[in-house]
Amino acid sequence: MNVDPSTEIEGRSVAEWMAWGENWLERADPTVNGVDGVFRQIAAITDWTYRLNNRAE
Repeated sequence: MNVDPSTEIEGRSVAEWMAWGENWLERADPTVNGVDGVFRQIAAITDWTYRLNNRAE
């Protein structure tokens, strides 16, 4: 992409938007901490995980 990284869009530079997007992609990637990280996340889930997150308010 041939864009000047200092160009501003909605008050942020293209470089800032790119960093923001990369950060969100990393946060959404379940394998960012390797495959063992996926299994650690699964192992941390208990039946209470869903009861607490899905209770009626």
